[in-house]
Amino acid sequence: NRPAFQLLAKATVMMATLPIATYFLCFEYVFAKGGVYDMSEDFNMRVNVSGFCAIFVVQICIGTFILMAFKQDDMEIANEKKMKDELIQKMKEDSANNKASEKSKDEKKGD
Repeated sequence: NRPAFQLLAKATVMMATLPIATYFLCFEYVFAKGGVYDMSEDFNMRVNVSGFCAIFVVQICIGTFILMAFKQDDMEIANEKKMKDELIQKMKEDSANNKASEKSKDEKKGD
């Protein structure tokens, strides 16, 4: 559950900071006077376009969270399979070692 909580915490921080930062960056620098696209004459349009940019960033954050969640599931399945294979291999080795030690004990008893 720890990896899921960490992913949720990262997504929460992204959702709290990136859209707000995008809004103010667009409003104050990109669409302001002297910015990339000058909308300083129409305040309402500047607010709306900056808001749309923030909404776009929210959509990107949501999509990133979903992709990371699916990727995490795939990684967990791969890790479980790897651990299971390692456990089976260890059990086989232990079984072989036990048989070898029993055989050596039988040989010592026979002497």
